[in-house]
Amino acid sequence: MRYRIAINNHLSNNLHGKVKRVLFDGGYATFGDTGVPGWHYFLCDHTGSVRVVTDMWGRAEQCKKSILSEA
Repeated sequence: MRYRIAINNHLSNNLHGKVKRVLFDGGYATFGDTGVPGWHYFLCDHTGSVRVVTDMWGRAEQCKKSILSEA
């Protein structure tokens, strides 16, 4: 599995170089002030496009609709 680390270097976020998000195949982990990860997973359609982002308990956090599906 390939990991990519996204470190937000913006001064406005005041993270002081701490890891904010780690992306992995199928989702990402977010880290709060305590360092405990919150896991988020991507649910994709048949073309590989992300349609739903869920939390570690399976609750939908983001849903993306296709323009074609609304017709």
